[in-house]
Parts: sequence; structure tokens; C-alpha cells
Amino acid sequence: MQDYHPAMSNITLHASTDIIGLCLSSVLVWTGAALAQDDLGEPSIHRVTEPVDAVVLYQGRAQVTRTADLALAPDYYQVEFAGLPDSLEPDSLQARVTGGRLIDVQFKEVPSASRVGSPEWEALEKEADGIEAKIRGLNSTRAGIEFGSKYLDRLLAESAQGKSDDAGKAAFDIEAATKQLEFVAVARGTIFQQLQQNELDVKAANEALSAVRRKMNAMGGGQFVERLAVVSLVVLEQAEVSVSLEHLVNDASWVPTYAIRANRVPGAITLEYDAVIVQATGEPWDKVAMTLSTAQPSTAANPPVVTPVSVDVYVPPPPMRGMVAAEMVLDAAPMAPAEMEDKSAGREGGSFGDPNLAEKSKALAIRKKALGRASSAAAVDSSGTAVTFALPRAVTVPSDGDSSQKTRIATIDCQPTFVHAAQPVVAEGVYLRGDAKNASSYLLLAGEARIFLDGDFIGPTAMVEVPSGAEFEVYFGIDPNVTAKRTVVSNKTETSGLFGGTKETKIRYRVDLQNASANPVTLELWDRMPVSRNDEIKVKLVDASASLATDAEYADLAKKQGILKWVLPLAAAGKDGPAKSALTWGVDVSRGEKVQTTPIPE
Repeated sequence: MQDYHPAMSNITLHASTDIIGLCLSSVLVWTGAALAQDDLGEPSIHRVTEPVDAVVLYQGRAQVTRTADLALAPDYYQVEFAGLPDSLEPDSLQARVTGGRLIDVQFKEVPSASRVGSPEWEALEKEADGIEAKIRGLNSTRAGIEFGSKYLDRLLAESAQGKSDDAGKAAFDIEAATKQLEFVAVARGTIFQQLQQNELDVKAANEALSAVRRKMNAMGGGQFVERLAVVSLVVLEQAEVSVSLEHLVNDASWVPTYAIRANRVPGAITLEYDAVIVQATGEPWDKVAMTLSTAQPSTAANPPVVTPVSVDVYVPPPPMRGMVAAEMVLDAAPMAPAEMEDKSAGREGGSFGDPNLAEKSKALAIRKKALGRASSAAAVDSSGTAVTFALPRAVTVPSDGDSSQKTRIATIDCQPTFVHAAQPVVAEGVYLRGDAKNASSYLLLAGEARIFLDGDFIGPTAMVEVPSGAEFEVYFGIDPNVTAKRTVVSNKTETSGLFGGTKETKIRYRVDLQNASANPVTLELWDRMPVSRNDEIKVKLVDASASLATDAEYADLAKKQGILKWVLPLAAAGKDGPAKSALTWGVDVSRGEKVQTTPIPE
């Protein structure tokens, strides 16, 4: 299989400014020389309109592939891929050939006749006529509804006038008048609903008509430009040849999304890793092979170069007496001749008993050799590093930009450790957290997630990026069965020393813990104590009824900032009710008697 990139043909654009372009220009000049030496004649043209069959979807654009399968005899061919979308990026064109040898791939924009009168135009025109007829019907319906409303108003006015004339007479029937008013109220409500629905239907029909008219305007107006990719190749033996065209398109993207489902019994987390796909490239993707990628094809492959900088004594510039403009002329690399002298041996073949068979066979061998030489140097391959997800199923995504397609990337099972986290100094509730490890081979990208616990929807959250093998945590909301209530037991300031040398503030705390669930839990309790920013102020933790946590992550950072963390076991509720316990501790703040401090937080 061979690849070719159209940058190889853009010698005048790149040869003078890019070393790679210069190398590629040399390759093309060599190929052109080979073609000049052994003329292949005019190519056989095959025009195809193939749908997209494979997509590599990035976050913002996509690389699409379409493939033409052809049965070809030995010869020189050009395969024209027609009907390419406007969102195509021409510089990204690549071609791959199996069963033959690739020469090059070129992008063309060809002015074509107006599409007015084409089958596509006639279909749109028929659709527009149908919508216009619908709008006329809706307008007639509205006129009838409005006539009924006016007729009802006239009847009501006449009835009101009659009832006014009979109000002082014995024959006036109040009950009949009441029923008539009720009928009018119901009729008015029905008319209002009909008018409102009619207005919505007319608006929707007008929007649909505008969309069809926009498509017709884009097709009309004289000429339009057809976008083509022309793949040149040679076939050395009779073969089934597969020609694939790849290119980037804009207006396509995907984002990761998750559903995280946790069950406390038996203790498991299932992470449903999905991708939401949307595209408006101008052509549908129908049952395509889909690969999702985190690569950014628009980003340069090489890192930027750090250039040196300097500083010097400032010297004022001399006064300007004129301005001289310099013009640089850049010569393009010489091109191969456009017309090549015919040196081929012709296209006829031999037959049994032909006296010229030997010469014709020799001519055919020379031609085959020329075909092979013409295509042997035209292969380009490129690769990069990125996280990719090859989906195991075909995907269909319409090209409307409004509707999205969600597809599963993977379902990942985790074995979590469930922990209850309490911060009673800032929040009353105790939160359930699952600590898990990404034991899969997938990189979990940052994205939105929906949280479920024991089958119940908890709410949305944000998933951070988690590499394969890394640990992560997920919160499942407040567990009402576990409570932690914080109380400041005392807060006293005393002066010690015979001559009043030291002032000391002593604050004592208690957190009452309760577990009403049938299962024991592990509680992670967080609190805080003030941190001194002056050597004249000493702060220490005292009388803690349980030891602080000892994990390295906490000890290296949070503990040094005055954050307190305890990991406490809570028994399950028993026959007598919830299991209860308490944590107590104190903070002593000492300083000189004359040292004034900022307020000491509790």
C-alpha cells in the first residue's frame, strides 16, 4: 500500500521556503523525467462518487476516508472522486492504493453547469411547493377561526342587548343566561388554543420553506464549483484495485461523557464511557467505521524553537532622510516539461501466431517497466502520537449539526473503597465517596458525568482526566444515615505568670458522630486549626481523642496548612438504634500578654 500527499505537487509554493518541499520537488522532477522518457499516454478516467466509509474523529474536525474498488487491467489510470464537501481541507488530501501503484493525488475545483433542473433541484422544488401549499391551507384555516371568533362576538353582543332589555321583566331567565356565558367562555378558550397552534404551525412551515430555499439558492445562480480529488495510478497486472482517499473536514467533533453507577452492596462501580458525536460537514456518515482521537491535526508536529534574546545600551537612531524599499524575488524550482515526446511502443497486444509477437512482447515489457518506475518513488507516510479509540461497531451520524449521536467507548468495572467524608466545620452533611482505580487500558478524558447510586440518579458532576492505572474518586452525594455535628465546647483566654507574662486562648471542640445504617462505615473527618504566621504566636493541637491520619499525601501538604484529618471507624446500627461516638480535641494559642493578634477563628 502506498500513500501520496498533494504537497508534493506544490513545488512553486514550498520549494524555496521549506527544505522538505525541496526534497519532494526533487522526487517529482525525477518522476516527471521518468514519465518523459517512457510516455504512458493518456490515462483512462474513472469517475466515482463514493460515500464516507471510515472516520477518525478529532475534537473539532475529522479525517474521512472513502474507497473505490475497481477491476483494472494493466494501464495508466486517473480515478476522479467527485462530489467532495465544501468543508474539505485540500492540503490534507492523501491517497492509498492496493493492487496498483500510486503516482499522485491532486485537488481540483471545476466550474460546472448550474444544477437548476437537475434531479436534486427538482426534488427541492417539489418539497418547496408542498410546504407553500401547506402554508396556504394554514392561512385559510386561520381565516375560518377568526371568522368564528367574530361571529361569536356578534352573538354575544346581541344576546347581551336582549338580556338587558328583559332584565326588568319577569320572563328573564338567569339560569339560561349563566349557561350561555359558560358556553361562550369555553368557545373563546377553544378559539384561542386553535389560533395559538395555527401560529406555531405557520412559523414551523415558514422555517422549513426558508431552509429549502437556501439550498436552492446555493445550487442556482449560473455556475457552481465542483470539488474533485484526482488520483493517478498505474496497474502492472490484472487486479482488483482499491483506491482510498483521505482528507480532513471541519465542523465535526466529539466529547466524552460518563454514567457512573455505584452499588454499595456488593461494593462495585460501573463506569459507562461514552462519546457524544456531532457533525455538520455537508455529507452524512452512514454506518462508518469510527475512531475517536485526542490528536490535534492542526497543531504543528514540531515544537517551537527557543530563540536567544539580548539587552544592550540604547542608541537613538539617526534622523531619517528617506526610505528605500527592497523587493525580494524568489525563483520557483524548474518544472518538468508539460508535454512529453511520445516514445512508447503503442497499446496493441500480440496474438497466437503473430509474426511480430516477440517485438510486441518486448514493447509490453518496456511499458510495464516504465509503469513501475513512474510510481515507485511516490509514497508518503505520516504518523503521530495520540490517544485513539477504535469503536467496534459502525456509527451513523447525520450532517445537521443539531442532533448528536452517543456511542459507547467502553464499560469499565471498578472495585471501589467506599468512604464517608465529613467537614462539619463548613457543611452539615456527610458525603459518600468511592475511591477507585482505573484498571483498564483506557485514558479517561475529562468530561461531564451522571452519578447513580443503588439505581437512583444522584446528579451531575465533572470527571477529571484519569490515566490508565491511576486512582480517582467519585462523590455520590449526602448519606442521610451518617451524621457529624460539631460543637465548640469552650473558648477561654487566660493570663499566666506572676507578673502577667503570657496570654493563652484555649478552645475545646467535640464532634458527635452517628451511623443509622445497617453496615459499618469508615468516616473521614476534616477540620482545621489556625496556623501562626509570627514567631511570637504559638499554636498547638491538644487533647485529641484520636490520632490524626498518617498518609503521606495528607502529611506532606494539608497538615502543614493547619488542616486536620481523622479516619474513624463507625459501627453499624444495632437493636437499640444508631451507633454513636464522639471525637474531641483542643487548640491552644499562646503569645505575650502585650501581643495583639488577629481574631482567632473557631
